Amino acid sequence: MLFESVQNGDLDRVRHLLDGGADVNARDDKFFNTALHRAVFARRNRLEMVALLVERGADCNALNKKRLTASELALENRLPEVAKELVRCETQHLDDHLAYYLLIRRGNLQLFEYLISIKRLQYEDEICVIARAYGELRLRNVPLKEPMESYLNEILINHDYWLRNRVRTGWADGRRETLRRLEAIVENVQQLSGGYDSHNLTDVDSLFLLRLSYILENLFFVRNVYKQLPLHHMEFCIAINRTTVPSAAFSPR
Repeated sequence: MLFESVQNGDLDRVRHLLDGGADVNARDDKFFNTALHRAVFARRNRLEMVALLVERGADCNALNKKRLTASELALENRLPEVAKELVRCETQHLDDHLAYYLLIRRGNLQLFEYLISIKRLQYEDEICVIARAYGELRLRNVPLKEPMESYLNEILINHDYWLRNRVRTGWADGRRETLRRLEAIVENVQQLSGGYDSHNLTDVDSLFLLRLSYILENLFFVRNVYKQLPLHHMEFCIAINRTTVPSAAFSPR
């Protein structure tokens, strides 16, 4: 009954059913579509229906039998306005890092570009969020779709050139920023070295991963200044090093 009401675009009926305990994330038997997938094809009130279902807890990451989320299903059926509304509703209450993390992980470039247009972050802030989210995904060994990975690498490489030129034109400001980031790296490494059991390789929690992501984020900027150091390789290797080398090896000397 919920699916039928969603496809009819009957907002009042859907509210009534959800208030009565209907499962917003239930799936149909044939295509494993959720109500949110069905909302993509609602006969009327599509955008309002999407907003209502997300507000009531619809899982925007749910996959149907074709392994498509509702937003990807909308794109496949050439309904970009529905796809963009799905991205907006999914991310409007998330912090920027989590929003970018989820859309990068999903791997659809069009949806990611919708997010960028919705968030409208300042250039430096956007690059920082992308670098941090991308770094955390690599840290967790999450496989990314090749087009998404290429797109992110292109963005970060272009920023690499821009930042290098900016540092040349503003040496004093660039040096202060570099020192600030170096201090942040040292502080987080010290916190990791002193706060976790060096003899227990499973002594990892969300704060551990968060500090590692801060280190990666700051390394991204610092390596633009110290090109002669293998900081780029450190970005890729730091997680492995942290789980295989005793904490004492990272203590200041």
